[in-house]
Formats: sequence, structure tokens, C-alpha cells
Amino acid sequence: MTQSDVAAVFWYGVAAGVAGCVALWVWTRMARLAGLLARRRGYPRLAGIVAGLLTGPLAIATFAILPSRHRVHHDT
Repeated sequence: MTQSDVAAVFWYGVAAGVAGCVALWVWTRMARLAGLLARRRGYPRLAGIVAGLLTGPLAIATFAILPSRHRVHHDT
């Protein structure tokens, strides 16, 4: 293996590591956003975070269109 081959493998590894870190950062941000949307709709924030970690963008869309629990369970 030549030195340029070793350098190429190293830089591919660096690129893969950076891509993995960015993907993890984006995924956790989506989970936090799902938790925020869940809390705004009256659902437990932790439920939103867990759903966001498991399903990502689907949880964000779901909590965005769910009716608010405050309106659904409003006692008058």
C-alpha cells in the first residue's frame, strides 16, 4: 500500500466521521423539535422526544397536525 493510498483511506474515514456527526446532530435536533411541538400541543415533552428519536421527521409532522389536548379535553 502506498502512502497516497493510506492518506486516501484516512480522509475517507474523516469524511465518514464528519457525515456521521452531522447526521446525529440533525437527528437529535429533530427529536428536540418533536418534543417542543408535543409540549405546545399539550402532550408530554418526553413522549415527543422519544417519538422524534424513533421516527424523526414523521414525529414532527404528526405533532404538527395533532389537535391540541387542551382543546380536546377542555371541561366547560
